[in-house]
Amino acid sequence: MAKKVQEKKTKQQEKVKRSKSNKSLAKNEVTFRRTGHFWNDLGVIALWRLLAELSSEYKKDEDGNPIAVFKDVECVLSVEQLTLIGKERAVHQILERASKSLLNQVWLPTKSGKMWWSGPSAFLYAGQNNPKFLTPYHKMAEKSQWKNDGHCHVCGRIDLPIRTTGTGYNPLLVSVEKMSGFYSELKGGYKICQACAFAAPFAPSQTWFSYGDGFLSLTLLWPVGIDFLSADQFLRQTSGLRLQGDSTHNYPHAFGYANKTVSCFLDLICSLWEQSRTSISKNVFEMAMSGVQFHALQVSKPNARSNVISIDRYQVFPDPTGVLRLVQACDQGSKQGKLWNVMSAVLNQMYIRRKEGADTRLLEATANEIVARSQVEGTIEARVQKAIDDLQKDTSVAENIFAFRRFMSIYLKEVKDMANDMLPALQSVGETLGQMVKITDDRSILYNLRNARNADDLLEVLSRVLVRHSDKFIAGEVKLWRDSVRDVTEFIDDKNWRRARSLLGIYAGLKFIEMSHKKSSGTPTPTNP
Repeated sequence: MAKKVQEKKTKQQEKVKRSKSNKSLAKNEVTFRRTGHFWNDLGVIALWRLLAELSSEYKKDEDGNPIAVFKDVECVLSVEQLTLIGKERAVHQILERASKSLLNQVWLPTKSGKMWWSGPSAFLYAGQNNPKFLTPYHKMAEKSQWKNDGHCHVCGRIDLPIRTTGTGYNPLLVSVEKMSGFYSELKGGYKICQACAFAAPFAPSQTWFSYGDGFLSLTLLWPVGIDFLSADQFLRQTSGLRLQGDSTHNYPHAFGYANKTVSCFLDLICSLWEQSRTSISKNVFEMAMSGVQFHALQVSKPNARSNVISIDRYQVFPDPTGVLRLVQACDQGSKQGKLWNVMSAVLNQMYIRRKEGADTRLLEATANEIVARSQVEGTIEARVQKAIDDLQKDTSVAENIFAFRRFMSIYLKEVKDMANDMLPALQSVGETLGQMVKITDDRSILYNLRNARNADDLLEVLSRVLVRHSDKFIAGEVKLWRDSVRDVTEFIDDKNWRRARSLLGIYAGLKFIEMSHKKSSGTPTPTNP
C-alpha cells in the first residue's frame, strides 16, 4: 500500500515538474509572426534560413514543421510564425549570433580597407554611416526610443516594446512625423515592435538583385509565400543557384540588359529554370514555385555619391508558375542534343546597341507582354524592322532567325491565341514576301506593309504584290502561294488587321535578313502551311 502511495506521489511530482518546465519554456519563447507585410515576412524567412545554416541539427516535428536545433534552443518554423524556444539566455545568444552573421554579410571592407555596406544593402542603407540599428534582440528595448505602450502597425502585437520605424528597418517605410512639412494633414508615426524591427533588416539577404545604369539603379526580387513554409521551400531549393562574389547581381543572367522590374523577373525565372536542369529535378523546382508570389522593387539614386534613393517602381507577380510553364515550353533541343531556350535567345536580341549604351525599350515592352500573356508581335515586328534598317551594322537578329520563328509559334500556342490557327498561312505569305524583296530588290514591299494603316491598306499591299510580281511565281508552287494568300485575305478584317500586318512583317523581315546573310537566288518558295 505504501509503495502505491509513493508511486502516485512520485508521478504527481513528475507531472508538476513537467508543468513547471513547460511554463518555463513558454516564458522563454521569442516569436516572429507572419504579418502579410511582404518585407517583414521576407525578413522572418531570411532570419530562419540563417538560423537553419547556423544550427547543429535540422529535423521536423510530428506536424512536418522544420526545426533548427541548438544547445538549449529549438527554432521552429510553422505556417504562421517562427518561434525560438529555450532558456532565455540561450535564445538571446542565438539571436545575437544571427545579428553578427548578418553583419558579416553586409558590412565588409572596401579596397581601401574602410568598412562599408555590400550587395543590395549598399543601396538601401547607404545613408546609414554605420550598422548600429543591427542591435541584438535583447538590447533593442534598452534604447530610449523604445516605449512599452501601444501596438505594432506591422504585426498588431501589444506585448512588445515599440518605436517609430524608419528606412533602417524597412526601406519602404518612413516616419510620417518627418514628412509633416510636406503633408501637414498627416500626424503621428508608423510604429514597429521589437520582433518586427529585429527581423526586417535580414530581408535583403534573401533577395535576388541586379544593378543597372552604372550602379545608379537596383532591382530587387523576392519570393513571398502563401505561408512561411512555402516560401522556405522555394528558398531552400534555389539557394544553391545563387552566384557568389559578384557585386552586380547574384544570379546568372539568362539574357542581357535586363534592367527593370518585369524584365529582371523574367530574366530570373529563365535563369533559375536553365540552372535547375542540371542542379535539381524539374518536379522539385516546379513544386518549390507552387504557392509563391514574387515581389519586385526598383530603386535609384541621382548620382554615384548620393545617399538619397527613390523608389521608381514596385510590382507584384502573382503567378510565377504560369510564367515558368511558358519558359519551359520554349525549351528546344539542338542537333547536338543540347537544350537551349528560344525565349531567352529572343530576349537576348531585343535590345538595340548604341554608342551611348543599349536601348532596352523594346526588351522591356516584350517582357511586359510575355508576363501579361498579351500580344507580343508588335514589339517583335519593331525589332525586326530595326534590324532591316540597320542591316549593314546590326546583325544581332540575324544570329538566330530560328529562335524568332520558333518563339512566335510556341508563344501563340501557349497563350491560346486565336491567331495561332492562321500562323502557317501568315508565315507562308510573309516568308514569300521576304524572298520577293530580296530577289527583286524591291524594299517598297516591306515599307508599304509597315505603313498600312487599316485593313483595306493591308489588302491593297498584297494585291499590288501579286499584280506586280506574279511572273516570279510561274516556276514556283503557284497553288501553294495562291491558297495561302486566299486564307490570309479571308482572315483579315477591321479587328485583326494590325496583328496580321505585324505577323506578315515579322516573317517577311526575318526571311529577308536570312537571305541577306547568305547567297540566295531563284524563285520564291513559300512555306507549306
